[in-house]
Amino acid sequence: MDKKGYISRIRGDLKGGRKHSKTTIESIAKSFGIANKNLVKEFTELAIILNAREIAHDSSLTTYEKYLDIVALYQSQVNLSMRTSMSVLMQQYSTPAPISFLASSYILKSGSLSGYKAF
Repeated sequence: MDKKGYISRIRGDLKGGRKHSKTTIESIAKSFGIANKNLVKEFTELAIILNAREIAHDSSLTTYEKYLDIVALYQSQVNLSMRTSMSVLMQQYSTPAPISFLASSYILKSGSLSGYKAF
C-alpha cells in the first residue's frame, strides 16, 4: 500500500482542478494498493486537509482570498459518504474545510493570541 503516493496524487489532482467520482477515486486508490473503502475516504480527506492547510498558510493571500480558495477546494472534492457502524453510532462527521478555516481564524485572531496559524 502506497499511502503517500496516493495522497500526493489526489493533492495534485485537486490543485489541477481534476474532478473525480467515487468510482474514479476508488480506482486510483486501488492502483496504489488501497482497497479498503474506509481508508480511501480517510486518505482522500487527508489530501484535502493538507491542501487547505497549504492555502491557509499562504502569506501572499488575504484571509478572504484564503477562504474563497478553500471553499473552491471543498466544492471540487468528491463525495465519499461511506460511514462505518461506529461513526454512525457515535454521530461522527468530518468538519468541512471552510468551517474549520473560519473557526481557526476567529479563535486565533481574537483574544491574546497573536499571529496567524490556521489548522
